Amino acid sequence: MMKPHFTFGTKAETLASLTSQLVLSKLLSQYYFSVQLWRDKPELIMQNIVDRFGDKPLAIRSSAVGEDDESNTMAGAYDSILNVDAGKTLDLNNAIEKVISSYPGNPLDQVLVQPMIEKVALSGVVMTHDIETGAPYYVISYDDETGRTDTITSGQGISKTVLIYREYEPVLIESARVRTILNAVHELERICGSIPLDIEFALTPDGEIYIFQVRRIALHKTWHPVTERRTSRKLTFIENFIRQRSTRRNNLFGERTLLGVMTDWNPAEMLGATARPLAISLYRHLVTQHIWRKARQQMGYRVLPAAELMVIIDHHPYIDVRCSFNSFLPESLDDVISEKLINAWLNRLDLHPEYHDKVEFEIAHTCFEIDFENSFTKRFPGLLSQEEFQQYQAALLGLTNQLLDTSEQGNLQQSLVKVNSLALLQQARLKTDLDNVVDPLQRAGELLDECQQMGTLPFACLARHGFIAEALLRSLVSAGALSSQRVESLKHSIHTITSDLVSDFQQATQDSQSLMAFMKRYGHLRPGTYDITSLRYDECRDMFNAQTSTTEKKQSKTEFEFTRDEQQRIDKLFEENALALTAEKLHLYITLAVKGRELGKFVFTRNLSDALHCMTRWGEENGLSREDVSYLDWQEINASSLSPILDYQDRHFLDLAGTAEKSLRSALPLRLGYLLRDARDVYIIPLSRYEPNFVTTKSVTGETVQLDAKSSASQSLFNKIVCIRNADPGFDWIFTKGICGLITQYGGANSHMAIRCAEFGIPAAIGCGEQTFNRMVNANEVLLNCNNRTLLPLHHD
Repeated sequence: MMKPHFTFGTKAETLASLTSQLVLSKLLSQYYFSVQLWRDKPELIMQNIVDRFGDKPLAIRSSAVGEDDESNTMAGAYDSILNVDAGKTLDLNNAIEKVISSYPGNPLDQVLVQPMIEKVALSGVVMTHDIETGAPYYVISYDDETGRTDTITSGQGISKTVLIYREYEPVLIESARVRTILNAVHELERICGSIPLDIEFALTPDGEIYIFQVRRIALHKTWHPVTERRTSRKLTFIENFIRQRSTRRNNLFGERTLLGVMTDWNPAEMLGATARPLAISLYRHLVTQHIWRKARQQMGYRVLPAAELMVIIDHHPYIDVRCSFNSFLPESLDDVISEKLINAWLNRLDLHPEYHDKVEFEIAHTCFEIDFENSFTKRFPGLLSQEEFQQYQAALLGLTNQLLDTSEQGNLQQSLVKVNSLALLQQARLKTDLDNVVDPLQRAGELLDECQQMGTLPFACLARHGFIAEALLRSLVSAGALSSQRVESLKHSIHTITSDLVSDFQQATQDSQSLMAFMKRYGHLRPGTYDITSLRYDECRDMFNAQTSTTEKKQSKTEFEFTRDEQQRIDKLFEENALALTAEKLHLYITLAVKGRELGKFVFTRNLSDALHCMTRWGEENGLSREDVSYLDWQEINASSLSPILDYQDRHFLDLAGTAEKSLRSALPLRLGYLLRDARDVYIIPLSRYEPNFVTTKSVTGETVQLDAKSSASQSLFNKIVCIRNADPGFDWIFTKGICGLITQYGGANSHMAIRCAEFGIPAAIGCGEQTFNRMVNANEVLLNCNNRTLLPLHHD
């Protein structure tokens, strides 16, 4: 016999229809009534409530007629009042009236009364498909910390999310609580039919699951009909790709690999989670194809085979972690030891995926640090024999001492020389020269080639020195030689190119001559460094409009000196650990490394930005907009100068751009984790394992404002906490606006924005992840307490 079709009604009516059908989950007892009945017989209803529930704490919930309609949803539009004392007549009456007053006035709207659950271990909401795209994921958003039942639906409090592919293998579900939730959801799907569902639930400490609400997802009629099928097909290929990528590789240590969006050269920070072909291809050309390993080879790390660092999975850029980890090995290290280290590093990251954006400080030892032996033993007990450990320690110490050389022969100064040489070449060129070149495509290629050898190659070295400097400072704090506050003061004293930008910006607001000088020096910057659709500063007409406030001008030189006690402690530690440093030399090294890294970035991005300008001109000459060019691969564009298009060139490239745009759109429903270890992270995707990198020890409360690459630079940001998804240094203009804090979705502990905030003493949470970032953006006000390492929304829309 065919099963009867399930009929949805109001919230209360739907729950009543489910009462006799549920086995794997429970429903709370309930009583509901219409607004009309309340107006006619309030005393009777009050008495019925008391007779049914006694003096139990109650939830007075909305159940309006149009709240859960098939084609529309008013989720969250009406009030629900929790923990109402049924024994207090006035409180109960007021709660009912408050729910009714939130309705539009239909007398058939209902009020639902239920007892409160006494103890809640976990509460949340399950969507049986991705609500925006219809992709085939169970989306479980939950709170397992507050003990409340309304934090997810109200948008307040703790929220964690895990996405689970609808056709998952049960063996992949490691959490008993998640298994309980999914079993209950499967039962509801069998009862309600094939329509996508929005389910509100709670789990008690003894494992019982209660269903509070079941509604249809109204947006399902807007989903593309092939999204579910297309996404499902892709996941199988992605699993196979990861499995293949994880097989043994010639001349690379490690039995397998992992893929991460924020490990090492963190493409998510610079490109975003899903990037356009031009940006990806330029990043590959300038960094991840071979420059990254050449730089580390120059510094004394292991010589690697021609392995590329970045892979692209359906427009999602990932770093091959095995390649990255191999590049952190000293060149002189024994193969047996190297193999043990790489496997141990990969295993530790597998067990601690929350360290995916902190591998240089929590996983691998990329330089020798104070108390290295204890640090290594704590992370990897029993991994190496005493003899093997001594060999590794000697190799790492020798490499580190070599890199700490600040003389003209050292890698640090040699890298700075290359950067300064490129800067001199750039000063001899004007932007107008780019507008007059006969062949803008050829000029773009020349600029990028020059950028590789004199820009990103030395910058890659300088960036590594920056990490070494940070590691040494952290180890001194751990050893008790310095306090976190003193490290903060040291960083604040370092005057980088961004300090110059803020000072020059303020001057440029005063007179036209200073404005011209500002644009000549900083005009190449753009908020999306690799994004051709992002306008340069010198293309933004509103750059200096509505200037009402700016960041307090930093003194040209903020002095920092180690105290005598600090100097003695540091010198003693360096001597005991055989590091070729003193406190004075450390100060010099840190200053050169931090300033050099920021200067290197600033200089090489001019070549990149000028190349993008030339590509824009090339596009205009061939009937292509910036948007069109952004969907083209650099290699495809450049190849046309060697192998001419024997057809209408605009038609050829518009076809390529159209195909790429369609491909990118179809990639957006695909949800992938920030760290791909194996099939677990293809089909089970946690979104909550980000720990922000807090900068400074300050605390601030402020209103949030979200910016992207196309945001106007004229808006007032004074005393605002700015939220940007990518910690791109092209957003330097925000430091001229008097911001009080910064929050980014992506970004590492030593990212450019982390350094900038340390320099200006601006509290920041760098790399907080998608889940937390969206909560902060949706909050009217946020508490950012870097000292206590907390980031909390205070008020919501």
